[in-house]
Amino acid sequence: MKGHKFHFSLFSPLILLLCSFLFSPISLFAEEKESVSKQVATHGVVLRNIKKQPLWMELWEQARAAVNENNKQEAVLRYQKLFIEKPHIEEALREYVIVLMALEKWQDAGKITRTLLEMDQTSLEYLFYDGRVALSQKRYQKAAKYLGQVYSRSPDGPYSIEALRGQISALKKMGRIEMADPLMEQLYLLIPHEESFIRELARLSKQLGHDAKALDYYKTLINEFGGTEPDFLESEPLFVSADDIEMSLQCWLGYLKFHPYYIPFHKKLSVFYLENNQAHKALKHLLVRIAHGEDHAAIYLQAGKIYLYEESRPDKALYYYEEYRKRNPSDKKVVLEIKRIQAILANDLLTIVENEGAWNLWRDLAKVIPDRLAVYYSMAEQLEELGKETELLEVLQIIQIHNPLDQKILFQLATLYFSLGHSEASTEALNSMQTEQQNGKDYFFLRAAIAEQQFDYKESLKFYKKYLLQTSDDYPLVIKCIQRAGNIGFIEELDFFYGLLPKSSQQKEIRKQGSFIYGESLLANKLFSKAKEFYDDFSDREKLNTIEHEIINRQRIFILQSEERYFQAEQELRLLLKGKNERIEIIRQLIRTSLLQKDWNNAWKWNEFLVSESQFLHSNNSTIQFDLFIEKVSILEQSGQVEVAAEMIEDILEQMLNSESEDLLTQSHVLHLKLAGLYFKEKEFGKAKAILEQLVLVSQGDVETNVLLKIANIKLEDQELSLTTIDEGIPIILLP
Repeated sequence: MKGHKFHFSLFSPLILLLCSFLFSPISLFAEEKESVSKQVATHGVVLRNIKKQPLWMELWEQARAAVNENNKQEAVLRYQKLFIEKPHIEEALREYVIVLMALEKWQDAGKITRTLLEMDQTSLEYLFYDGRVALSQKRYQKAAKYLGQVYSRSPDGPYSIEALRGQISALKKMGRIEMADPLMEQLYLLIPHEESFIRELARLSKQLGHDAKALDYYKTLINEFGGTEPDFLESEPLFVSADDIEMSLQCWLGYLKFHPYYIPFHKKLSVFYLENNQAHKALKHLLVRIAHGEDHAAIYLQAGKIYLYEESRPDKALYYYEEYRKRNPSDKKVVLEIKRIQAILANDLLTIVENEGAWNLWRDLAKVIPDRLAVYYSMAEQLEELGKETELLEVLQIIQIHNPLDQKILFQLATLYFSLGHSEASTEALNSMQTEQQNGKDYFFLRAAIAEQQFDYKESLKFYKKYLLQTSDDYPLVIKCIQRAGNIGFIEELDFFYGLLPKSSQQKEIRKQGSFIYGESLLANKLFSKAKEFYDDFSDREKLNTIEHEIINRQRIFILQSEERYFQAEQELRLLLKGKNERIEIIRQLIRTSLLQKDWNNAWKWNEFLVSESQFLHSNNSTIQFDLFIEKVSILEQSGQVEVAAEMIEDILEQMLNSESEDLLTQSHVLHLKLAGLYFKEKEFGKAKAILEQLVLVSQGDVETNVLLKIANIKLEDQELSLTTIDEGIPIILLP
């Protein structure tokens, strides 16, 4: 066999060599670049050995190539050399100014835009570029003039929106806010859903005293985009002045999400709820005010009344009535109310007093008086709304210590532990719940999620099954469970979850999605007979489109091949070949069928047909031609002609020396890896090692290459050593 070096050449006879094997011409296509390169047109590639181009044309092509490679500095140098040869190529000047603007070389760009405008004074594109340059150079008057002309002359043109933006920016920089205002409203009509621009409009309208407009813009920001911290704070006075209660509420509540202890808004909310007979909603805002230092008597009295009359909690009301009495001891009505509350609590606690004594009860109440828990419950509610999980966890733990029988708190703790990744703590909290409470769909779902987090998929499927028995219309979860059961080979569960798919025609797409996953799971678990019955029934029952029919046809062929029914598989493929869809893939399957039954002659015949068909459909596609070459090598390898296959790869690699083409580099890597596999088959481990060492240098993170190199080194020491004793469980796809 021929030796080879790991070098590449850009202008190599690779194309001719591939043609000699595959009887098809190959053409190479450059990848399309992004941003600036999209604005710079590219010429077709001119081969060196066909025709000598003028110097200026070569320079132009080199400049464009540099842009495509995102090498803008090199592109500038090439364009400058081009203009020495040909100074007045308008298209080249246009490309050049785009590159200069991308590099923010505004002074140079300005010279070019003026030249372009001299060439074509009617060009809106050149006028736009000149205005853009002027704006960047802080020549705001010129920028406003030129960009305004671009927009006014072509309000629907490709540069209209950016021109209008630029004109507005220039006017604002000049301090002409009132001139910019109507233009901004005009731009809003063109881009009505740009959040940052709407915010700019809202603030400008507020600054100019246009309150009605400002309110509309702030409403859009809050209702459509959810609002930000400044949105709520800036707009709140406007909504309050306009008596817009709904939006005022949104501002107060919205701002508290960012600043949960902003007392002015807690005051406004508590006053609003009290005035509108929603005292239960006012309570948590009153508690926050108290917790943050409000110490006047009235607020304690109000909190006590809400606990007593709205919440029916005399035990919690007592603390606030007592605090009110400390600050206003002369209020006789409150003194009588406190006595009444004490009588109610005394009646409820008579049994404890009788069994344990009054002093013990007194000491216990001093430690666990409900007023403290009330604050903590309110805090927990607010922290949960705000998503502050760390703080919420600490508060819930304190509540749970003082009220361990609160099943809701235990479940809330378990959920929070899970979301923080503490699956063991979550399980412990769930196990602490009362037996009769360890039920319900939420409980089952959390149990399943915990098991999944612990990679106990069998346990997770068990609880998902219980969950879905109570909530069978959670179809995304049903589909997930079908896939999971198939992946781990739980056929009974696979059938159960498949049976939960919807039957109605309105949900046919969900049913079809789950059905396809179910079929693939049957195949993955080698249940070929069951899979065939399923696909037959599925095809008869469902209205399938062309692509779905093709998928099922491929699966049926796979079943026949897996069951070694090669003749029937070939007949089915021949029938499919009469159609016009996926002909290349069908022929590949015919080759695969022939190889599976070791009918090498038939495989070669189908390969010839594949080459012919590929030439007809993709005569100039280099990727297709490369795939055909790999197909040919694979047939040689599987038919026992390993040495011939290796020599073919060696020959083609020799033609790829010194190539810098990204496509050819990728193909070279594939060919080298394939060649290493062939060397393994021939037990030429030294040659395989030499290739793999070079590949590892190029792609150090490639697992397959590193594993192959490791095996090659070990094999060189002991060729009789079994692969499974080297790296058991690692799939080596290129080895026998």
